[in-house]
Amino acid sequence: MNKGIVSKVLNRTYSFPNSKSEIELLRNASKNNGSESITDFQYYMAVFNICMEFTEQVLDSNPMLNDFNNMIYDKQEEYMPSGPPMSPITKSFFNSWMALDALINNKLTLGLLFSRYIQEKKVMRYAAKAMDNLNDSFVSLYQVVGGDLKKTFLWNLIEKREIEASIPIYDYSVATYSPAIGEIWYARILPPLNQEQNIHTIFGTPLVFRHTNREDWERYLARRIAGGDKNVEELKMHLKYGESFGYWMEFVFQVYSNHTREVIYAEGLPDIKDSRPHGRLDGGRMCEAVDAQDQLDLPFKSESSIWFPLELAMALKGMKPGSCSTGSVCHKGEIIPVIAGCFKRDDMVFLGVEPGPPEYVDTKFRYLDNSGGDELLEVCLFFKNDRILAFDFDPVFIPVKRWLSEVLAVKQYGFCFYNHEDKRYTISFTSVEPEDEPWLIRNNLRAKKLVRNNFKRLMDASKLKDRITVKGKKSNCIGVGENQDYFINDDSKLIAIEDINKL
Repeated sequence: MNKGIVSKVLNRTYSFPNSKSEIELLRNASKNNGSESITDFQYYMAVFNICMEFTEQVLDSNPMLNDFNNMIYDKQEEYMPSGPPMSPITKSFFNSWMALDALINNKLTLGLLFSRYIQEKKVMRYAAKAMDNLNDSFVSLYQVVGGDLKKTFLWNLIEKREIEASIPIYDYSVATYSPAIGEIWYARILPPLNQEQNIHTIFGTPLVFRHTNREDWERYLARRIAGGDKNVEELKMHLKYGESFGYWMEFVFQVYSNHTREVIYAEGLPDIKDSRPHGRLDGGRMCEAVDAQDQLDLPFKSESSIWFPLELAMALKGMKPGSCSTGSVCHKGEIIPVIAGCFKRDDMVFLGVEPGPPEYVDTKFRYLDNSGGDELLEVCLFFKNDRILAFDFDPVFIPVKRWLSEVLAVKQYGFCFYNHEDKRYTISFTSVEPEDEPWLIRNNLRAKKLVRNNFKRLMDASKLKDRITVKGKKSNCIGVGENQDYFINDDSKLIAIEDINKL
């Protein structure tokens, strides 16, 4: 079968009109002593882009690959690779998997076909070495042992050796992430093209794992195989091809928890469903290890409680009644964005929030503006007693932008109420309705572009301080958002809601 596919592919001539600039870049670099005139990342990207143009032509012109092409299309439709907040799967991750890791059969990939094309046709020889490195690569596991974004020192958990690597971004001065010693990275890392250099290239956005450490991952690798170092190649094959077609994409989908511009945050292990934020959506796709849960120290994953970042819990105690903020809590192992507000007892009773959790029957998102270009985000709750609560936020605030992005990513959100007099917390959760997703997508992008805003002027002009009319009804209570960030992060101290109410 492989011979038939290879011969069919090689008997054709391919053109690369969309890769002219990449080909020119590589030609010039090869004339100047290899890749020294450009960075390794630029060199690898140029070769990979040419490879992608080759794969498109191969898939379109070879009927023997129709079944494989359909499988690729199904995965693309399933995961919608575009990167957070739309999808945990980035285009880079998907394309790298499709070309380098997705098996046609018997360890034949589209990338290997391109290498054969270069070899047999004796074309683009300057791309051969980089393409071989790409074909040999796989997304693997590394522990940060030092350095920064420009130069990060990593311990390779599979090969048990230290390497030096860098995340290729355009402006390190505006980076919002800095590597922390001990973090586990899940990344595709390519070797230096010039052996005299030691810096490896990180190809794509790394996943940074929180709440699982090196020991957790080493136990996972030990569960995969027995036999120590002699089975390193077997581990490499497992990390490259997985247990099924698209196995590692499903893993990335299930472990996603948050992101910045430079990295994607993740939680959990491949063989412990309850450790993954979206493990409940597994449906048997990932392999589950027997009794492995007992080896993983994740106390906040308890299904019996809701866990607050201590900073959020304490901030609510200090808020003025009628104020609110954005943040996140952990519920049943998932990090869920919330709006948290502080209210007087009379307001809580009036809305029907006391004594139990808030029982609202509907929610409504609104994004308001005026002729002066001022903008306002509003989230309304409709209660069973026919009362309405409106939370108003300034979308220029970074925490508000983050809240919108995380709601869009996890398709859930919650509302936390703090009774100022009784000093008690209540919380409830809801899901994003399908009809709200286009609104979230549109206004998430709108908020991201906003750099100046006169929130107060819009509030005053619309008389929002007094009342708001929503669906023909008038709101009876307003919560005005503060510019504070209370989201769960790497160093967050978590506390169960039962314990908060004892403070």
